[in-house]
Amino acid sequence: MHFGTFYRGATVRLYVECRNYLTNALADPSTTQTVTLTDSEGTSVLAAQALTKDATGKYYYEYDTTATSPCGRWVGYFAMTSGTTVSNSKFSFDMETL
Repeated sequence: MHFGTFYRGATVRLYVECRNYLTNALADPSTTQTVTLTDSEGTSVLAAQALTKDATGKYYYEYDTTATSPCGRWVGYFAMTSGTTVSNSKFSFDMETL
């Protein structure tokens, strides 16, 4: 999933939907919901940070960039855990200057 392009200093809302693999209905993972993010220079800026629940099966994290955040492609993943089963979903976004 690609969230688009953001300018330095913006708040980037990273969001994910979780669905039951049998019914495709929105569902909550029973154990943890986290996000990990790496900037365009390969520096880890978030490591397994807890997500905020918006509604059943919908989670987000708002990441505040700065005026000096590196430009380029940022990458990360969501990890949704139910018991010992972990489901990962990769994402990216681009950072630019005004």
